Amino acid sequence: MSAVTLYSSPEVVDVEGTRSPPASGGATGEEGGELGVGENSRRPTRGQSTTAQPHRHGEEWRARPPEKAMAWIWMLMAAGAVLLWAVSLGRVLSSSSPACLPANSTFLSPPRGDRMSRNVLLVLAHPDDESMFFAPTILFLKSKGHSIHILCLSQGNADGLGNIRKEELYLACVTLKIPAEQVKVLDHSELQDGFHKNWDHGLIAELTLAQSQLWNIDTIVTFDSQGVSGHPNHCDVHHGICKLLRDNGQGHIEAWELVSLNIFRKYSGPVDIWLSSTLSSSSKQPTYTLVNNSPSRSFEAMASHKSQWVWFRRLFVLFSSYTYINVLQKI
Repeated sequence: MSAVTLYSSPEVVDVEGTRSPPASGGATGEEGGELGVGENSRRPTRGQSTTAQPHRHGEEWRARPPEKAMAWIWMLMAAGAVLLWAVSLGRVLSSSSPACLPANSTFLSPPRGDRMSRNVLLVLAHPDDESMFFAPTILFLKSKGHSIHILCLSQGNADGLGNIRKEELYLACVTLKIPAEQVKVLDHSELQDGFHKNWDHGLIAELTLAQSQLWNIDTIVTFDSQGVSGHPNHCDVHHGICKLLRDNGQGHIEAWELVSLNIFRKYSGPVDIWLSSTLSSSSKQPTYTLVNNSPSRSFEAMASHKSQWVWFRRLFVLFSSYTYINVLQKI
């Protein structure tokens, strides 16, 4: 007899000719009853492995608790982030006017003489820099009665929209309550907008000095060496102002730079107020955190730049910490 197992119902005949009893749990099995629902009621068919299979439902059940735990962890983290954002925004909005931290600071105290306010020059690279990055500084200085002037070194003509962007800057200044006669937008052939355009630092220093003398400027606010967003034109503006200060021995002009933040702080919105205020209090170099108690003014000013008010810039203004606070450090 060949080594082949023959199947028959209800008995199985093996190669030795002996009969095996029917599988338990079948139609007549005790465990399955008449309906044959026992564990072994289904006999293997030809070619089917008889190896016991794992209990899949049990495995799935054992896998579910870690998945549920991770889901709860993510939910708690999200809830914590929302709560922190809300608390931070509450702190930003709690002041009745733009604030300066540390609170007992003498930031931009009155200059010498009879004048009680300062003539501040904001030196920018492109139209919209004033709304996107410097709004907390502008609003704070205005609340203290200082006179704000803007020198924008280019029209932002990289996409051929220079004239449009120039007019948008004037509209934004209306929102920020800066008189049009205190705003100057240049269109110099050597200072054209572009990532691959290198601006001459000496020329920047020369033009800034001329405008400072015209407006009797005693304070300059501009970008730091990293340019906040890393734009090379921003960085060149900083180096130009530094050259002005070196060549003129600073004289009567005091200069401040807007501190660039790392990417996590930059997009933390109002949350960065906690770290910035702490660092300002402990910094050895004069550093102050200016808090914008009216972020809606920043949105309104930026919305004046309609040619630039695309969806990703709207998200930037919403999540950017520069909408809510400015950290200024003395150059």
